[in-house]
Amino acid sequence: ETAQRTACDCIETSITTTHSTSVQTVSKQQPSMDEETLITSTQTLLDAIASADYETYQQLVDPSLTSFEPEAVGYLVEGIGFHKYY
Repeated sequence: ETAQRTACDCIETSITTTHSTSVQTVSKQQPSMDEETLITSTQTLLDAIASADYETYQQLVDPSLTSFEPEAVGYLVEGIGFHKYY
């Protein structure tokens, strides 16, 4: 039985073959302390945002934060005071 291989099949096979060893190596490594701290801090920030916990949010975010938010309708938001309400 002869199957036609497309360019996508060849690329996928090549990527899988080339990276299978490195993927296995990476998956066996434990996260470093810095990675764990980053992951934990990010989760804490996301939880604070989701629960509107402004006190925790304020502790984790730089007070000079700037952002474009949908609620600001195209205006640049400077500082974190805006995020107390949005």
